[in-house]
Amino acid sequence: MFNKFDNEAQRVLLNSKEESRKLKHKYISTEHFVLSLLSFDNKISKILKNYKVNYDNFRSEVVNVIGIGTDTKNYLIYTPLLKRVIKNAKVFDKNNVVDISHLFISMLDEGDGVAIRIFLRMGVDIDKLYKDVSKNLNLTKKAKDESVLDSLGINLNDKAKNNLIDPVIGRDKEIDRLIEILCRRTKNNPILIGNAGVGKTAIVEGLAKKIVDGDVPNVLKSKVIISLDMATSIAGTKYRGEFEERMKKLLSELENNEDIILFIDEIHTIIGAGGAEGAIDAANIFKPALSRGKMRCIGATTTEEYKKFIKEDCALDRRFQKIEICEPNKENVKLILEKLKPIYEHHHNVKLNNDVIDEMIYLSNKYIKDRYEPDKSIDLLDEVCAKVSVLKNDSEIKLKNYENELNKIIADKNKSVLNKDFKKAYSFREKEDRLQEKINRLKITNDNLVRKVTINDLYDVIREKENILNLNYTNLDIKNLQSKLLDDAFGKDNIITELCNLTKKINIKNKKSYYSILITGNTGSGKSYIVNKYASFLADKSNILSLDMSLYNDNYSIYKIIGSKDYNNSLVDFVKSKPNSVLILDNIDKCSNEVFNTIIEILKNNKVKDCNGCFVSFENVIILMTVLKKSKVRVGFSGSDIDFLDKNLVNNVTKILNIDNMDEFIVRNIINSKIKYFSKYYDISITAKESVINRIIELSNYKEVNALKIDEIIESIINENIFNNYEELVIDENMVNV
Repeated sequence: MFNKFDNEAQRVLLNSKEESRKLKHKYISTEHFVLSLLSFDNKISKILKNYKVNYDNFRSEVVNVIGIGTDTKNYLIYTPLLKRVIKNAKVFDKNNVVDISHLFISMLDEGDGVAIRIFLRMGVDIDKLYKDVSKNLNLTKKAKDESVLDSLGINLNDKAKNNLIDPVIGRDKEIDRLIEILCRRTKNNPILIGNAGVGKTAIVEGLAKKIVDGDVPNVLKSKVIISLDMATSIAGTKYRGEFEERMKKLLSELENNEDIILFIDEIHTIIGAGGAEGAIDAANIFKPALSRGKMRCIGATTTEEYKKFIKEDCALDRRFQKIEICEPNKENVKLILEKLKPIYEHHHNVKLNNDVIDEMIYLSNKYIKDRYEPDKSIDLLDEVCAKVSVLKNDSEIKLKNYENELNKIIADKNKSVLNKDFKKAYSFREKEDRLQEKINRLKITNDNLVRKVTINDLYDVIREKENILNLNYTNLDIKNLQSKLLDDAFGKDNIITELCNLTKKINIKNKKSYYSILITGNTGSGKSYIVNKYASFLADKSNILSLDMSLYNDNYSIYKIIGSKDYNNSLVDFVKSKPNSVLILDNIDKCSNEVFNTIIEILKNNKVKDCNGCFVSFENVIILMTVLKKSKVRVGFSGSDIDFLDKNLVNNVTKILNIDNMDEFIVRNIINSKIKYFSKYYDISITAKESVINRIIELSNYKEVNALKIDEIIESIINENIFNNYEELVIDENMVNV
């Protein structure tokens, strides 16, 4: 216990036992520790004399407060308070050598115990005593003399030595370039620029691994890479000048030790860091040292932040040598995952099939659009392994049942013992032993069980992770969809069949599962109705965006599509948040030319640039559109039933479905269906004679507007007469004429 204490501290602690024994106490606490301190001539006892505290008067106060015991024990224990004092004293010394001053300061820090109460009874100012002890013993000076790099930095070489760094694959070219820049005489400060997740930090860790392995030029073999976090560097600098002083000391350490290479991740954070009114930020503090070549610094930042912060500061920018870090290709990503596979298998106690890796790369590229390789594939690997590892199998459920049964048997056994029914208790004991043996065998089996990760597990994870549409429609689901649409949409059999056939292709395994559909038809033919019903089957309401394109016909409508600084509820904003969704564009022929051309671009390229110039992917969006058949807005080509459509639109849509005008038979079925609907809605019997239905057909003008007026006519008739009929409503000719 005392191996890290100096001789004086050990002597004082051991003597504390004797002081406790003299007082016949059964424990050793802070008051005995202080008595032991005062019994020797040391630096603490000398300071306490200035407060008129000596051995005799302190002992008298101890006797007055807690008294003298009645018996002496050979074995005495430390109180929890004194244990904490001893434990916390170790943090005061960097070299882990604890002396009496560390122990005394630790006791004062606790602020509790008999010793502190006695000091207060004797009129001792604890705060003043703390300052005097700290000042006279130079504890604050020791803290200041500690290495800034040791306290704020992480040694990447040590991580590499301890195998805490994952293998770096396919970055030999970037690491070689990094080495070249570091070997320069001046301006030897590389900066890694690339999107988040492409592996900038991993490249620096790979360099640390090469240094540890000795696979670098002689100039770099003795180098040590220290990773510095700027947030940690700023933390605790409450007063003006503290941050500058800390940075000055850091630079001094770097310049005095040429073997240190500083690595600052998110290096753009040094601009403005620590800067206050009248203060200098970290960037300006670093600039002179960087230009002199006295320190080597590796920076890493994203492309956007480099343009926004570093490039704007020309003086800082010229001191760094740029290294562009691109997203690795699929082959390198596969190599990375294959190298990481055993590590994650061991961590999660699972086994991955060989085909899972390839599918993992494909799915991450198809469905995860807001992140970059290899980060997103590694993240998917970790998540699917974690999911499989926590799933309960039959064996674990069986074990849980055994444990519940065991608890019940133990309770019955204890109850029998209390009732002095020892024969019954012995019987329960035998059952307990047999069941415990089963549990032990099952635990060994479960511990050695290696779960298998399959492609289906991967599909489940990607669905949950990215909120993907239902990609596993069964034949039963398709039949239900077809039946429902046929019941609601009369005379649209061909359209519904085509939609159901397309739905069958929606599968996570199908590389071209997403599509675009354009439905044409005259007014009232049911275009919008079918599109909305079909969309509600494909996705939840939150994953459907329906736009009436007639509202996008002015010059500023394009900003509703691509977004702007003043408009944050655009189409691309929705797709960014819901990359796997359904988009309904109703009346697409009525939008402005600029909006129409943007829609064509989306259909053609499956992506579009937003207001910031960034591409937004529409690869996983099902696009459903409607257009008025008689529209002459677009210039088309003749000789076809779709000659009213724009050629670019026709060429880039997956499927064009045309809804023909309704005939009298279809209209009659619609009327009967609406009467049944209102009958159910109002909970009364509503009937109409054949002559009445013929009259409604005549009034509907279906040849011009199809079913557009049917709802209006029937609802008007029922609303006029429903309140006069509470049980049954028979619609006659007089009601229709009204």
